Amino acid sequence: MTTQTPSTLSTTQIDEYRRNGCITLRNVLTDEQLAVVQRVAADAKQRGEFAPPTEGTMAYQGSREFTRSIQLMRNLTYAYPDLREVAMSLGPIGRDLIGESVRFFSDRIFTKPTAADEGMPTQWHQDFPKIPTDRRGFMTLWIAVEQVTLEHGPLSFVPGSHRLGPLGGATPGLRAKSRDEVLRSLMREDDLPFVGDVVQTALEPGDATVHDGLMLHSAAQNTASTPRVAWTVSFIPASALYTGAAQSQTDDLGLTPWEVFDHELFPVVA
Repeated sequence: MTTQTPSTLSTTQIDEYRRNGCITLRNVLTDEQLAVVQRVAADAKQRGEFAPPTEGTMAYQGSREFTRSIQLMRNLTYAYPDLREVAMSLGPIGRDLIGESVRFFSDRIFTKPTAADEGMPTQWHQDFPKIPTDRRGFMTLWIAVEQVTLEHGPLSFVPGSHRLGPLGGATPGLRAKSRDEVLRSLMREDDLPFVGDVVQTALEPGDATVHDGLMLHSAAQNTASTPRVAWTVSFIPASALYTGAAQSQTDDLGLTPWEVFDHELFPVVA
C-alpha cells in the first residue's frame, strides 16, 4: 500500500528532533518515489559517470581509505529530473524540523561496502564544520534505498550532541583507533551529562533517519552479505548566509560571501 510523504510532522516528532538532534521517520517515500530512487541508484552505478557539481551531474570523492568506509555519488538530482522532483517533495520535512523555510542543498547516494570486500567502519564526525554556512540548521535525511539491518551498519547517533557545538575532527592518529576511542576523544567528561546513549535503527526501504549537521554520527562495519545503500537529501535554512569557505558543493558558483545562497542549485523548496 502506498503511503503519502508527510507534508507536516507532529509536535512530538519536532520536539524529539530539536531535543535529540536526530529522529527516525518511517515511509517518507511513496512506493512510486522509492522506485525512482532505486532505479536511479542502479542506473548511476552502471553509468559510472562523474563530473563537477557545476556541470549538474555526479561526482565521486575519496581516497582508497575513504572508499573502504563509504563510496558516494553526489548531485544525482541534476542528472535525473524525476529524482529531483522526489528531493524537492521532502522540503516540508526540512522546514518543519528546522523551523523555517529551507533551501535544497545537496543529494548523494552512499554505498557502504561489506566487510568481505574490505569495508571499514565510518568514524565519528559532524557534517556542519564542512558546510560553508554561518548558522545552525543544516540537516540531512538519510533514506534507505534497500533494507538496512543492524548488520549493514546503519548510522549511529549520540543524541543531544548537536548542542555541544563543533567538536573538531579526529586526527590522523585517531582514525586508526576504535570508534569508542575516537568518540571519547571528541567529547569531554563534562559533556556526558548532556548527551544520551548511542542509538542506531534498522530501516526498511523508504524509511529515513534525519540528523542535525552538528550531530555526532558514525557507522559500524557492514558485516551483512550485501552493500548498504542510502540516498541522502540535505537542506539549509533559507536565511543562512554563505561564508565563502572552500567546499566542493559551492566552489566556483559565484556566490557572494555573507549573502544568502541565491543560486539555482539551492532553491527555496518549502
